[in-house]
Amino acid sequence: MATVPRKKCFYPLLCPLVLALFFPVTANGQQLPDCSLAKTNKSCALIIDRANPLTPPTVQMYSGESLTVVVEHPNYFERYFLDLQTGQATLTPDVASSIVQGLLPSLLKASEIKSRELNLNTQSPPDVCNAISKAPIPSPGKEVQDELSVAPICMGQLAEKAIDIYQKLEPLVAPDSLTPIGAATLARPCPLQTCISEFLISEIGFSVKMAAISADVTLKKTTNATYDADSLAIGELVALQKSADLISTDLQGYKQRLLDLPTDKVALANTGVQNCSNLISVPGEKPDDKNKMQCIGITSRADIADVYHKMVTRTITYALNTYNLVSYPQEASPDPTKKKLLATIPINFADIPQRSVGSAFRWEASAGAFFSSLPVRSFSVAPVFTKGVVTDKIIVQNVLHPTVVPFAAGNYRLTNDLPWSRWKTNLYWTGAVGINPNTVTADFATGLSLSWRALMVSGLCHFGHDVRLTQGLYVGESLGAGYNGSVPTETRWTTNFALGLSIRVPSLVGR
Repeated sequence: MATVPRKKCFYPLLCPLVLALFFPVTANGQQLPDCSLAKTNKSCALIIDRANPLTPPTVQMYSGESLTVVVEHPNYFERYFLDLQTGQATLTPDVASSIVQGLLPSLLKASEIKSRELNLNTQSPPDVCNAISKAPIPSPGKEVQDELSVAPICMGQLAEKAIDIYQKLEPLVAPDSLTPIGAATLARPCPLQTCISEFLISEIGFSVKMAAISADVTLKKTTNATYDADSLAIGELVALQKSADLISTDLQGYKQRLLDLPTDKVALANTGVQNCSNLISVPGEKPDDKNKMQCIGITSRADIADVYHKMVTRTITYALNTYNLVSYPQEASPDPTKKKLLATIPINFADIPQRSVGSAFRWEASAGAFFSSLPVRSFSVAPVFTKGVVTDKIIVQNVLHPTVVPFAAGNYRLTNDLPWSRWKTNLYWTGAVGINPNTVTADFATGLSLSWRALMVSGLCHFGHDVRLTQGLYVGESLGAGYNGSVPTETRWTTNFALGLSIRVPSLVGR
């Protein structure tokens, strides 16, 4: 990389400030600046917190640029999508109409899971389901009835395990839900996958034994009385088996989907999860921090600049969606109905930074008033008294400053958004038309304007009308004591400096 030769700086405080303004320093070359909601952006990063997602206002961007949505604190069991929702073309604004419209007012003025509370002992009770699976096939009569009395105990144990597992699964399946029962206080001290494996072992053993009992030939050859009682008992056992099998099938699916999820840092990095400092600036984070904030960056499509030929711009709406990989399996094309909307991101693309000189969006309207150094002159005939008697009449002049002229203006934007302000700041060439309330004539002005948000400050050359004496008369001239007429005057074009204050009417909403 080429190095820039250093020059001696005689102003130690001024030089770093200038360098910071024009050459912002980043800790990583891949970092993007945060998107400003107050001005037009080049490629930037819009930060959305997964724990507290909020829909941002419309983001204004230059054409040909792209937006990167950075999701802070992503969940490892979710996938994130930036899906294109809608795109709408906007016609070139009628700047003349905007100027007139600006002139008129200026001159006038979660889901919830419910479960029963468990009384867990410090020592786990014996696994009845395991004992049932290892016991031999019962004989007809009493042994079948004993089996029926033990099976509900096994089902109760399976229910307690299932409730504990579902409570552990709840933060993964419904991360945005708030439940009145804390899962951590009721959950058994075992990892989720271990809990599911223990449940499946007990349930499969119980289910296999129930299937063997229902298919045993010996139990079907008993007497009628015994057969009826055993058939009823076997029917109840099969019903319990079916209930347990449904839960087992459900948890088996969760177990497999959990096995597919990445757990280590290398696997998470393959899904796009990385340190936030690689994407954006993280205040307060140190390079040696072990647990750095994690983020996912999703970049939108770059806007096509060729569609802007003084005709249209585009408003694009993206949806930041999440897809839960614990609730649903991974698919090449996820079902859109299973995605969850986190935030809607509207983007309004403006003109092209490199070729925006010929853009219609360079013209904007404003309305306000300028304060001119042009004096407000008036002439009159004043009597001269000598010992209480009018002895003469002379011409006198009255002068007031400044002249205030309300105006409407068309402004041509000379620059893109200036970099030293987080708000929209531009330099304009302004042409204004106003009505001078003193002479009731149309005045004109032109000059440079600096905008800050909607406020514009202008330094103008005011082409106005000045009132002057005619027919060779001059101020202080004697007209005689008997003069009773008025003083003849005329208006002349003159130029003066004026300072203007106005409110900008943007060509595009949000500009």
